[in-house]
Amino acid sequence: MRLATSLKAEGVPATAVDLTALAVEIDLADIVFACTGSVDTVVRADMITKRSRPLVVCDLGLPKDVDPAAAELPNVRVVDLETLQRRLSDAPAGVDARMAAQLVASEVKAYLASQRSAEVTPTVTALRKRAAEVVDAELLRLDSRLPELDAATRGELAKTVRRVVDKLLHTPTVRVKELASAPGGTGYAEALRELFGLDPQSPGVVSQTKQASVDGETR
Repeated sequence: MRLATSLKAEGVPATAVDLTALAVEIDLADIVFACTGSVDTVVRADMITKRSRPLVVCDLGLPKDVDPAAAELPNVRVVDLETLQRRLSDAPAGVDARMAAQLVASEVKAYLASQRSAEVTPTVTALRKRAAEVVDAELLRLDSRLPELDAATRGELAKTVRRVVDKLLHTPTVRVKELASAPGGTGYAEALRELFGLDPQSPGVVSQTKQASVDGETR
């Protein structure tokens, strides 16, 4: 009723009729569009009388509004959404659409993985900052205990200790980023924070994380 009223307002000669008169209207039509919210068949095969001229029935309903048996009637052609989907999927355009959908899905998956991985960056930064603080404290203690060491030896010792720490941290930090990129992987970063008592929101860590992000964008 509302559709007929709006069409009339646009100058289209439209008439709303009761469903009891549907068979009569179908008999007068050359093209029928069926689109309702019904869960049952609306256009039954027995509503379509023997046709002397072709009738095209477009079934736009999900579930179907038109009885599939109607397609077996002489001079009646039924086109539904399943038919269109099947034909389009076999056509070149359908193949392109599937490839485009796969590409979009792949890019979305990669983006979400990168976002999840980025969430663990502050934790990794906090861990490296904690390690650097421990190394600095131990080197300072070494200076006080062995004041007779020359500058070259002290420098070499500092480099060696930092290399050892970096190598020890490399695998777990890379691995935790990989694990965090998977769905539900944020728990690994939380475990890391609990194990080492890390605070990713400390000012120094936030500053280093932002600088790392800037460096990554400028490379």
